[in-house]
Amino acid sequence: MKNIARESRSPIIRRLRKVNLNSPRALTRACFLVPILFGLYSLWLGADSNWDLYNYHLYNPFAWLNGKQDIDLAPAGMQSYFNPALDIIVYLLNAHLPSRVVGFLLGALHGMTFVLLVGLARHTLPVLPDDDRYRVPILLGLAGCLTSNFLSGLANSMGDDTTMLLVLSGLYLVVSKWVLIGQSSAKAVLVAIISGLLVGLGAGFKLTNAIYAVALCVALLSYPGTLVVRVRLSFLFGVGVLLGITASGGYWMLHMWQIYGNPLYPQFGAIFHNPLTQAIAVSDIRWLPHGFLETIFWPFLFAANSHRVGETAIRQIIWPIVYVAFWCWLVALSASRFAGTSHAPMDPRQRLVILFVAIGYILWMKMFSIYRYIVAVEVLTPLVLMFLLYRLVPDRFARYLTLGLIGIATAVAVTGGSKTWGHEGWSDPLYHAQLPPLPQPARTTAIIASGSTAWGWLVTQFPPDVAFTQLESSFPGTAAFSDRIRSMVKERGGPAFGVVNGTYNWRVDNIAAMNAMVMRVGLTKSERSCEAVRWVVAHLRLHATVLSTPDASSKCTLGLRADDERDVPAENRALAAQAAPVFERNGFAIDVASCVPYRAGIGKGVLIYQWCRVTLR
Repeated sequence: MKNIARESRSPIIRRLRKVNLNSPRALTRACFLVPILFGLYSLWLGADSNWDLYNYHLYNPFAWLNGKQDIDLAPAGMQSYFNPALDIIVYLLNAHLPSRVVGFLLGALHGMTFVLLVGLARHTLPVLPDDDRYRVPILLGLAGCLTSNFLSGLANSMGDDTTMLLVLSGLYLVVSKWVLIGQSSAKAVLVAIISGLLVGLGAGFKLTNAIYAVALCVALLSYPGTLVVRVRLSFLFGVGVLLGITASGGYWMLHMWQIYGNPLYPQFGAIFHNPLTQAIAVSDIRWLPHGFLETIFWPFLFAANSHRVGETAIRQIIWPIVYVAFWCWLVALSASRFAGTSHAPMDPRQRLVILFVAIGYILWMKMFSIYRYIVAVEVLTPLVLMFLLYRLVPDRFARYLTLGLIGIATAVAVTGGSKTWGHEGWSDPLYHAQLPPLPQPARTTAIIASGSTAWGWLVTQFPPDVAFTQLESSFPGTAAFSDRIRSMVKERGGPAFGVVNGTYNWRVDNIAAMNAMVMRVGLTKSERSCEAVRWVVAHLRLHATVLSTPDASSKCTLGLRADDERDVPAENRALAAQAAPVFERNGFAIDVASCVPYRAGIGKGVLIYQWCRVTLR
């Protein structure tokens, strides 16, 4: 039997062995096919439905396009005032193209990370043996794209995987023009500025990328040249960063300054005073390591418990592996210098990448420690690990050790380590909501009660002249902010309504879908077929019961099991009552009896919001 199994597998094994990755043709094909495969993977995942999308990634571009800043007051909390430039691209694409097309394009765009990683590997590993010249860059590119962080954010709207492309492009330009950037020429100046411009664009679109601008600016001081050359290169890169931030975020910062006197409104109220915001430097310190020991062992701690650095459970071991390799390299390097022994010098481009990752990691840890913000350097960790291992052990052993460690780390990520931030089934239109009657939209005010569900996106489904705000959100508001909400309702002079969470019995939808299926195949037309349906329901233990019907066209139908029945109206009243104290603390009274539930959602997902009459107390 073992021989038979071996023979049956042998054609597959022989075919895999014939795959030749070590050729220019294989490299070109991989750079073309991998982004397409990630586009297809995005289609398989479904429509992006992450919490931030529900909160502000849809609201912000809608508000910008419709002048909602003059009408609304922080309906998405603090994030209502984030730069919408990056979000508006996805918003407009979804407004004019089928949702699946947009999903594929986003997945393929993020898949271009592979192309950049391959390019970085080829330029930082210039002396690979002929047998590995093309194979190793391909495998390192794949390993980088199969890290947990990259996969968890693939094709979503959070912007981390998108802006990472700009950061990596800036790094790639530096290493690919390595000799040129050290020269005193107009071309060298232009390349240094453009590399900074690319990273700066990423920082302007998403300010968390500023740590990578600092990291690469500092790492460039390691360039093998005179002090003047290194300072000039770093300075020109910094100039490019400022130009990039100005291009992608300057308009919005100026806009915020003109309205609120704060280019980063509503953050850093301690510096830029505004009566509506608290005088604090807004920063989410929940995720930072506590104390010296946690700082030292941080990669092990967040690998063991990913909830230390984010809400989503993600498995990865690449960071502890690279961290150990990095410290072993530093110890070995210090020991060799102390002993006066000489070794072949490290390629300066490899040193630059190592420094970029190390400095980026330190800045990330001290400023954010939010896992998805480190994706731009995490995709480089397989490459960095190879650099380090080849400095620590003989080449032959380093080859197998690199393959083994990266293979294990990749296996951990791929086999359940890359949980995404949320997806739903595809539908067109992608965003949908039932709306209440709105006889006076220009005078109507909707007040969102903050809770576990984000409702900022719901604003995009209402007429633009309906005013929205949110109570007790992430906005660092003062007493004047609360007063402004009440005065907004008075000034508009029309009805005010509360938006609170609702619920529904999702099994009712399941039963409807099952009924449609059995009716489509004709399993309800006769008593015999109905018996077959009863047998399937009983033996598969489905959450359904078969009911007899006197209808001439159908002998039976599926219904809810008794244990699946829910008093949904009572549950919704309870949810509205839970939100009542939020309104009361802010000077409003909610009429729980007036609440009407409505359906909304992204893709095939279903959310229930309740529209409740609210009055000033």
